[in-house]
Amino acid sequence: NRLTTIETGPRSFNYAYTNADPRVQSLTRPQTGQTEYSYADPLKRLTAMINTNSSGQPVNRFDYAYNDTDHPDQRSAETLTDGPDITYSTDQLTTYEYNAVDQLIDAGALGGFVHDEAGNLTSGYTPEGYAFEAAYDAENRMTSVAYVDGGGSLHRTEFVYGANNFLSQIKKYDNGILTADTRI
Repeated sequence: NRLTTIETGPRSFNYAYTNADPRVQSLTRPQTGQTEYSYADPLKRLTAMINTNSSGQPVNRFDYAYNDTDHPDQRSAETLTDGPDITYSTDQLTTYEYNAVDQLIDAGALGGFVHDEAGNLTSGYTPEGYAFEAAYDAENRMTSVAYVDGGGSLHRTEFVYGANNFLSQIKKYDNGILTADTRI
């Protein structure tokens, strides 16, 4: 049995499959269009995802490449094409590089990611592209992470652990001012 429809009130999301293949071939969304999935790869991995609007016009297309035989499930590239014009590029390629223990060490245009000898991620980039730095205690628990955003504001989050070694408190600061204090 495969999932073919999800209904939420008057809206239906419909999934389509090809023959006995368990992978979703398309998803039709109510009033907004469709996503088609392509698995044109010897290992049947996702190689393309094409989004169209309700008129069948392309919105965007994602193409995926895999080239690391030691890590067959890791994407080596993602290319975005079609869709509306993007001021910096209509085609963007992101290449990821991993070290021998499968830790991300480079994300193309974003830059490098650094791990300490214990394997903790100590510096890298937020999803928005801001460089961050992270600190850890002697038990390899993250104690803080900080970054400066595009407007020059310093954002810092601190993590406090209880006697049971579980996370007990999260403090968030903006430009040195405590903005949130969550006790767990």
